[in-house]
Amino acid sequence: MKEESHDEGLSPAQALASYRDGNPCGIVKERTEYVALYNKSRWSIEVAFLQASSIYRLPGYTTDTGVYQACKNHPKRRTCKSDPCEAGESRMPILATSIRCSVLFRKDGETKAIDLEWSSGDHKYLVRGGWVIRNRHLEKNSNLFAFLSVTKNPREVVTK
Repeated sequence: MKEESHDEGLSPAQALASYRDGNPCGIVKERTEYVALYNKSRWSIEVAFLQASSIYRLPGYTTDTGVYQACKNHPKRRTCKSDPCEAGESRMPILATSIRCSVLFRKDGETKAIDLEWSSGDHKYLVRGGWVIRNRHLEKNSNLFAFLSVTKNPREVVTK
């Protein structure tokens, strides 16, 4: 899968605007940037709810986003991305070490609900990543979902 380009940081003007708006998501560079549903199927996403949590307690970061609506009425074969910092209840950055997501798919009047979970076994936090959803997952009840991710060692955040 082709990795999407990633902005390496904010300009000073963007950081100042985020600071003035009271938005810590734009100021903090080290955080979980997004969680995605890479929907490669013929099913549309009616709604998806997501929750990110972390084992790391650091000043200025939350350990739980709470459950929030990540996607709604998203078309088939399209990626849905959600920034837990911007969309979560806390509106605070997080170093997510686990993600839970429940998704309701729809096709031709039929619906299918799936639950997804990801956890970092090596205690790294998720920078960006998501599940790949294919037709076989929804039509043949295959639960072998690929999770594509970029993770980072939290010591790099703690020691800065």
